[in-house]
Amino acid sequence: MIQLFNVISDLKYLAEIFCMIVERPRDGEKKKAEVMDAVQDFIDKNDLPIPEPIIEDVIDFLIEHVVGKMNNSIKETTEVH
Repeated sequence: MIQLFNVISDLKYLAEIFCMIVERPRDGEKKKAEVMDAVQDFIDKNDLPIPEPIIEDVIDFLIEHVVGKMNNSIKETTEVH
């Protein structure tokens, strides 16, 4: 179980990196698909111990979390005080 949490932590880190790589104006769904594909490829190539039925949900959740944090950060830095 601990190994699974470590893998999810690593996937969150990967999602952060891939989200930064694909970041550009608009194309939200296309960018999300690109990140999902990149993370899925990483999982497949490294044979990570994530149960198949939850892989897509985990990746989706992580991407939404990362994008939310990125958007909040951008909003905070661009707000006029």
